[in-house]
Amino acid sequence: NDETESRVCESQGTKILRMRSLGMVRLSAVEVGDLVEKEIPGQGYRDIFIDNEIDGNDLLQIEKTDLRAIGVKKLNHINKILDLRTKKPSKITSQRVEYKGFSKDGNRFVRIPLWNLTAESEEEKNLKFYLQWEPIGDFAPEFKNGKMLQCGRSGPLKMYDLFRDVASDGKYNYILEQNFRHPRQKETEIERLALMMESTGIKVIPKRPVFVRLDMEVTEINLVKESFSIACELNCWWQDPDIFSEKRAVPIIEEDEDMKQYVELPVALTRKGEDERPFQFNKLFKLAIGRSLVLSHREESYNPRTTVIHGKYKLSVQIEETMELQRFPFDRQLLHVFLKLDCGDWTFLKKPPKRWLVPPNYATSRCSVKLSSSVASEYKSFPPVVEYDPDLGGISFVGRVQRYQNFYFLNIILPAFIITMIGATGFLFERDSDRNLESRVTLTIRLILTIVAFKLWVSSVLPVISYTTVLDMYILAPYLLMAFVASEAVAIFFLVEANRLTSAKNLDRVCAIVYVVFWGGINVIYVVLMLSGLAYKPWDQVERENFFDTQILSLEEEESATTELKEESIVGSIDNNCSIPLR
Repeated sequence: NDETESRVCESQGTKILRMRSLGMVRLSAVEVGDLVEKEIPGQGYRDIFIDNEIDGNDLLQIEKTDLRAIGVKKLNHINKILDLRTKKPSKITSQRVEYKGFSKDGNRFVRIPLWNLTAESEEEKNLKFYLQWEPIGDFAPEFKNGKMLQCGRSGPLKMYDLFRDVASDGKYNYILEQNFRHPRQKETEIERLALMMESTGIKVIPKRPVFVRLDMEVTEINLVKESFSIACELNCWWQDPDIFSEKRAVPIIEEDEDMKQYVELPVALTRKGEDERPFQFNKLFKLAIGRSLVLSHREESYNPRTTVIHGKYKLSVQIEETMELQRFPFDRQLLHVFLKLDCGDWTFLKKPPKRWLVPPNYATSRCSVKLSSSVASEYKSFPPVVEYDPDLGGISFVGRVQRYQNFYFLNIILPAFIITMIGATGFLFERDSDRNLESRVTLTIRLILTIVAFKLWVSSVLPVISYTTVLDMYILAPYLLMAFVASEAVAIFFLVEANRLTSAKNLDRVCAIVYVVFWGGINVIYVVLMLSGLAYKPWDQVERENFFDTQILSLEEEESATTELKEESIVGSIDNNCSIPLR
């Protein structure tokens, strides 16, 4: 009984801690700052937490090293802050904060769900821009405490910060979380509307530029699992003159050293710097398989003269890829490495500005692809294709490879050709022998079993597919020829039984000619296609078919996201009597 009571008490305590953690997650950076200030007054920690944008979710994951990096030095203060995670959070009513980009002092920050940006005009020259949004049922607690607006239209916008995802109509600062953007509104449409806003005199703070280069080595292409593995080096450059003043990084140097003596100053990104980086490692690769992503090396450096940060990262990952095998072994594959980037806050350049002083061997292109020795023995590499699509949320680096034919010609085509030609010897057997039919059928069966072995081996190196490949059709021809030989042997048997030896001889001669011409013609065509390369699809056709498949997949994902959000939406019309007045 004592053990049972102990387990019950322990489970209740775990439940209480879990519920308190859920309450902590909902706190904004301002509320966390007020909570810390209430616990440790007079130390200026409130401003530190607000400047570093540490919300409740960050507080649950923060460590002692992170607190020291942002300026909390005393051990007893660090322990008190860490202890806040197990205390019941107090109700914080303050929601006012000054935003440096724009807005008046004391303007309120509010979150809006399922938002989209629109432009309206009563006259052609009087163009105004608004934010519209829809209420979502899961955010009822946010509505009640005023952290998210429940009614769905802003006043005419006066400011728009594309980098920090904040807009203002002079009364409210609207936090435009990318996760809550309406699926129907594309990033390119927002960029177009932002240009229109700037042309009408509305202040628009642009996205920050960044240059990304990916050098990858294909280490494996697995047809059965329909995946490929790469080892890559990702280099990223972006400009940030306020990296130290806003505590996004700390220099890795001695305290008495002068930073200006460094051409490339080694730095370590803080939690704030990690969050504001153009990408996140845990979401970097689209279609990455399981936990295959491994970060083996990373380093960040800062150039004090150009104020440019250079991040260098070495990674390996396994990625899903649908293999196009209709023309196998004359197949060409597109290996898609899609980097999921923060396209809402950053604009990705094709070439870096010269003032950034990016080394020429990196600045000339955005991607390079090479094959490992094992892959290079089977495939030939072609120049990669790089496509930046903000609507899809990143950059697609497409490696292009083409299969060599030597292995399949020597190990499948040539043996199958010789074995099938042996079947023509069946036409040379004695026609007036009593064992004529038995000898021909026995030869045919043995040859069929040999061809079946080849077919089983080919199936073992291919995934389960519902269509027929070129190699399947080639191996199907010997089956038909063996069936032809067996049928002809039966016909010869009946002709001999009827004592029509001349007809049997003529039939053997005609069938032998048809057999050799048909099988020889197939192999001549195969060799010509192999040597000339005409059997391969043109690259533009491969890319066009793949683009069509990608568009279908994107539409399905968009419809799924829209349906999911609509299912969570509050049923009914928007309430005009909101607790928060709107302009």
